[in-house]
Amino acid sequence: DLLPIAFGLDPNYPNPFDLVTTVTYTLPEAVHVRLTIFDAFGRLIATLAEEHQPAGRYRVNFMADALASGVYIYSLEAGAFKIRRTMLLVR
Repeated sequence: DLLPIAFGLDPNYPNPFDLVTTVTYTLPEAVHVRLTIFDAFGRLIATLAEEHQPAGRYRVNFMADALASGVYIYSLEAGAFKIRRTMLLVR
């Protein structure tokens, strides 16, 4: 398997989603990773990853069974790389 050449945060799948969605991201080098979910008001809802990870491709499932319908933001901080995307929870 080839290592990724760039940092990346893919769109979650499925989106919109009902109960579970998958977040995939890539790391071209070993870095400290923080993958978090926020509500539309900027409140932290969940931390999906908070650790030093080697280079590679990662897939994390997010279970939203206790959350209300709405827009949520997921954020990846990997070293100096930072990106945010939105997901839509529909009940």
